[in-house]
Amino acid sequence: MQDQGKWFVGMQINPVSLADEGVDVVLDAAQEKAAATAAVVTVHTFNPELMERPAEYSGHGVRGPHGNSGGTFVTTHDEYYRGLPVSGFRASGSLFDGLDVLDAVGPGARSRGLDLYGYMLETTSTGGTQTHVPGFSRLLEIDPWGRVGQLPCVNNPDYRLWKRSLLTDFYATHDFDGFAWGVERWGPLHRALMGESVGCFCPYCKEVAAADGIDLDRTATAYRAVLETMWGQVDSSTERDGFALRMIDGLLQYPEVLAWERSWTRAYLGLHREMYGLAKWLAPDRPFGLGLWHYYFIDPLLRTEWNAWDWTRSADFLRPILYHLAEGHRIQDFATKLSQGPLTGATPEEACSWLMRMVGLDLDVKFPAMGDGLPADYVRTGVEIVRNSLAGDLPVYAAIGVDIREKGCPATTPEDVEAAVEAAVDGGAAGITASRNYAEMTMPNLEAVGTAVRRLRGAGA
Repeated sequence: MQDQGKWFVGMQINPVSLADEGVDVVLDAAQEKAAATAAVVTVHTFNPELMERPAEYSGHGVRGPHGNSGGTFVTTHDEYYRGLPVSGFRASGSLFDGLDVLDAVGPGARSRGLDLYGYMLETTSTGGTQTHVPGFSRLLEIDPWGRVGQLPCVNNPDYRLWKRSLLTDFYATHDFDGFAWGVERWGPLHRALMGESVGCFCPYCKEVAAADGIDLDRTATAYRAVLETMWGQVDSSTERDGFALRMIDGLLQYPEVLAWERSWTRAYLGLHREMYGLAKWLAPDRPFGLGLWHYYFIDPLLRTEWNAWDWTRSADFLRPILYHLAEGHRIQDFATKLSQGPLTGATPEEACSWLMRMVGLDLDVKFPAMGDGLPADYVRTGVEIVRNSLAGDLPVYAAIGVDIREKGCPATTPEDVEAAVEAAVDGGAAGITASRNYAEMTMPNLEAVGTAVRRLRGAGA
C-alpha cells in the first residue's frame, strides 16, 4: 500500500495501450516520465474515451482506432453472474483475447513500487449500442412514449446487481490496491433541458416513484410536452412568453417532474454508495474513491443535487475532472444548448455569464475566448470548491487533462501541464491523476507531469 504521506500521482491507463505497447513500456513511461505512484487501469467500459486509440497519433503505440466494442477487460468467473440476464460482456477480439489487465499490470506495478487501482465508469453515454452483449436490451430505459431507450436503467435491479457482481468478481479473484468508481450521468430534467430523450418510465421506476408518492404517468405526460417543444413540434419562438416560461408553467402544473428528478438522482447516487459499501465489506483496507464529473463545476442544478457532504461517508478519496483546456469548449457548448432551450431569448454569451455566476466561477477568460481553453487556475478553483464543500478531510486527487483529444479542445503543451499540476497543489489537492488515458498522451507532456511533480515534491508538496 502507498505511504499516506506521499503525494498521489495516478496514471490513467487504457487496456489498448497494454495490448499495443506491453505492460513494461507503459509502466516505465508512467513512472520514469510522469513520476507516477499508481497505475489507474480501466477494468470495464464501453466508452471509447477510456479504451480507444486516439484518431490523431500520439507518437507511441499503434496508429488509428481499433473499433472494439469494449466490455470487461478482466477475466470473469461465471459463478458471480448466475441469474443475470446479461452475458458475454468480456471484451473480445484478437486485440484483447487473453488480456486480464489486473493480472497483467500487478507484477510489474509491485516490482516498481507502484500501486494498482482499478477504474470503472458509470457514464452518461455507454459509447454505442451494446448489441454484442446478450441480454443488454433487457436493462434499457423506457422513454415517455414507452419506447426502449439507449441507456441502462439505474432502477433496474438486474443492472445494479450486474455492477455489484463485477466488483465482487474483481475483488475476490485479483490483488490490487484501490478502486475508483466514476459518476458521469445526470437525471431526466437535465436531459430534457438539453433536448435529449428522457428516461426512465419502466415498471421498476414506477415502483420507486410510487414509494415516493409520485405519479410517473403524469410525469411522462409532462416530459412529452417539454420534449415536443424542444424538438420543434411546438414552435416556442412564436409564443409571447417563450420556452423558459413554458418550462416554469409546466413545473407548476406537474410538480412530479421535480420530485422524480430528486428521486432518480437519489437512486443514481445510491448505486455508488452500494458499490462503496460492498468494496469496504470485501476489502476494508483498500481505498475506494469517487470520480466526479466535470459538469459538477459548471451546472447549477447538478451542483445543487449532488450532496458533497454525503461523499465523506461513501468515498475514501475524490477525483474531480478538471481538464482546464477542454472545459472552455465544454462550457461554450453547454451554454449554447441552454440558449437554444430553457434560456431561449438569451445569447450563448449571456447564458454563459449566468452559468458562471450561479456556480461561483470567476474566470478571467470570457465566452468568445473560452474555446482556447481556460487558465490553469481553473484547476485550483475546482479543487477548492470540492474541499470547501466537504464535511471532513477527504483526499482530493485532481484529474488534470493531458492531451484531451476531442472536438474543440486546443492542443496541450508541456507548459499547460506543469501549470495544471501546480494549480492542483495550490488548491490543496492531495494528489493528481494524469487523465484521460495514456494512449492520448504525448511523451513531452508526460515528462511535463514528472517535471512539475518532482519540483513540487522538492518544495515539500
